[in-house]
Amino acid sequence: MENPFKTKKIACANAALVSAALLFAASFAWAGWSASSRLKITEALMTSRMNGARRPAQAASEFAAGTTAVYCWFSWKNAKPGLQMTTRWHYTSSLIPILDSSLTLNRVADNGVISLRMPAGKTFPTGSYRLDFEVKGEVVKSVSFAVSSQT
Repeated sequence: MENPFKTKKIACANAALVSAALLFAASFAWAGWSASSRLKITEALMTSRMNGARRPAQAASEFAAGTTAVYCWFSWKNAKPGLQMTTRWHYTSSLIPILDSSLTLNRVADNGVISLRMPAGKTFPTGSYRLDFEVKGEVVKSVSFAVSSQT
């Protein structure tokens, strides 16, 4: 006579494997991984001045009153060439979106610079700001900075 528990053990083992696979896939989705985007922003440095090599002259997270331009030097890896990325600048002190820009990453890994400049004769208002890097609506990196009231 055939052991009736043998088929139940196989069914239980298969169910356990399927459950483990779903849990594994869910853990990647929860951690921010998706099939559409494996881009990783490996570094993002804010500065008010760039040097001659297109690198931050001095990285900072707070800028003095009177600041007229802020730059973000960033590096990335795992980009599919031609990947579209959106950068979104926010004035978080008053929940105001400032500017959205679209970028095309043409290399798997590299670095770049984006900037936010005030119009002539204007300076950044005192307060908190955030820059989001998004791919297909998913934020892959956020960088915060502030402008103080002191010069």
